[in-house]
Amino acid sequence: MSKTFQELGDTEVINIIDRIFYNVASLFTPPLFEVREDWGFHNEGDICWLRTDPPSEYPNWLFDTQFTEANVDQRISEIAARIKNGELPPIWALGPSSTPANLAQKLMDHGFELVASFPGMAYDLSLLDEESVRKSPLRLPEDNSQLDIREIKTDEEFEDWARVNIMGFNEYFHSTGCEVQTYGKLRDKKAAPRVKFYGAWLDGKMVGAAQAVLYPTGFPCKLVELHQCSVIPECRKMGIARRLVTKPLFDARDEGYVMSSFFAEAKAADPFWMSIGYKTYCEFEWYMLN
Repeated sequence: MSKTFQELGDTEVINIIDRIFYNVASLFTPPLFEVREDWGFHNEGDICWLRTDPPSEYPNWLFDTQFTEANVDQRISEIAARIKNGELPPIWALGPSSTPANLAQKLMDHGFELVASFPGMAYDLSLLDEESVRKSPLRLPEDNSQLDIREIKTDEEFEDWARVNIMGFNEYFHSTGCEVQTYGKLRDKKAAPRVKFYGAWLDGKMVGAAQAVLYPTGFPCKLVELHQCSVIPECRKMGIARRLVTKPLFDARDEGYVMSSFFAEAKAADPFWMSIGYKTYCEFEWYMLN
């Protein structure tokens, strides 16, 4: 039976957050990407990896590492050689369950460099307060400006969504267009987990984008994960982001979802998510071979 958030202990919440990489890769890859020897999602027993075609910085990872003290140096050397040969993705993601405990230091000893660290955050959806969100300040450009936040429904809206998402992230994750192609496929995916896309329109122009992944099964509770939440640079500091990211949370709660997770990809974003109610439960690190 699915648990409420209050029934989950901190350890269970951390385990849920830590398994999201695996669930994203294993559940989404088969219907989205051709799985071949050198592409798609692969589980080698002590490490998993995902490579997309065409390649991009995201979501190409090595993750779920379960090496031992006895074999860690040998396995890192083998993996490094395969990265250099172009067989494996360049980003090595470490999470709470990665082993051995000194894996990060071992990676650096083998020439890997820490390139990013970010918190794994979670939120109890029962704490959502519609009144406080409605009363949160908006600093719109004109007194008569109108803000509309809703789910994407049409192909034209989705094209706007993809454009705004790229602008919001300054093309950091979009050098090849792979992600936009992936999002398009996700719109047509009917089986669980479901993906919903949301837009924020200011005076008829889309200025913000967000994505919600809904997992009704596969975890101890019904989980919604937020992805790709952004507002274009010229429309930031207006209060739009708070309205944008809480809309999919309210919708998910109405469907019986009890927990939301989020990975804050920039430390500067932590205060924003904490102000909504998210709490940091664990940390993740990305390494690349120098």
